[in-house]
Amino acid sequence: MSGDVGVIAILLALVTAEGVRRLPADCLILHRVGLGKWRVAQGPTDAGVHFVSWCIPAVLPLALSPMVSLSPIPDLKRAITRLQSRARRASGALVFVRVLSLAALAWLVVGVPVFTGSCGWIGLAFSISWLLFFSAILAACTALSLRRCGMPRRAALLASLGLLNPFSSHRAAELVQLQVVAGVPRLAVAYVLLGEERFVRELRTLVFDAFHSTGSSNDRDVLLCLIDAERIEALLQTSIVCDEGENFCPRCGTRFNASVSQCSDCEVPLSVCASLPAFGAVTAS
Repeated sequence: MSGDVGVIAILLALVTAEGVRRLPADCLILHRVGLGKWRVAQGPTDAGVHFVSWCIPAVLPLALSPMVSLSPIPDLKRAITRLQSRARRASGALVFVRVLSLAALAWLVVGVPVFTGSCGWIGLAFSISWLLFFSAILAACTALSLRRCGMPRRAALLASLGLLNPFSSHRAAELVQLQVVAGVPRLAVAYVLLGEERFVRELRTLVFDAFHSTGSSNDRDVLLCLIDAERIEALLQTSIVCDEGENFCPRCGTRFNASVSQCSDCEVPLSVCASLPAFGAVTAS
């Protein structure tokens, strides 16, 4: 029994390592726990290795890299419409592959060691056969989903082949989700997935820098296409966590006493606490 536990621990560590990614600078990492709402897991990253998810089928990660160039605004609007259409077409497939990935993951980590320990070579052959069957089904479903989301046939087949590896098959939903948002700037993806309220609240620093041109001009152009300039200014001058009689930093959201006039970290003038205006945004699952 102790041997089975040791094998389970090793397999779990190997599967967890699949959540490690090498990312470029200024990536945004979003994640979705179960069928819940998308959240910001990490703001703009440094270039290097990052841990994006401890269990990809259950916690679906999405690493959004900055785009070098920006298409004209009409193209951006069409890209957002395309993203929403892909999200609708892939919604059922994403649920299916996540559930099947969790089953395959549980079978790999627990089923294979237990059957091997109790039935020897026969149990090992039986459990591996089922594991390969799970992986093949996941690869086929992923290839079909990628095609439905606009990926060319050859590219979809090549992308799904890696899922035949039982240690990587649980990344199926991540591949589909990446194709859903492919070709859309990261701020537009975050805006659609998070909704306007959480987009501004959870990415306040990035929004502030983009709006005031301390971020990339690409981010500013995307932001102004998504939200009117006057509304951005109004949203940045409000806070939902600030109490009457306090000031807050419009860039980072940190609260200060009324006697303080400038943020010690951001070095920008503070704003007086005010009620947050009504939000409204297009969202996608």
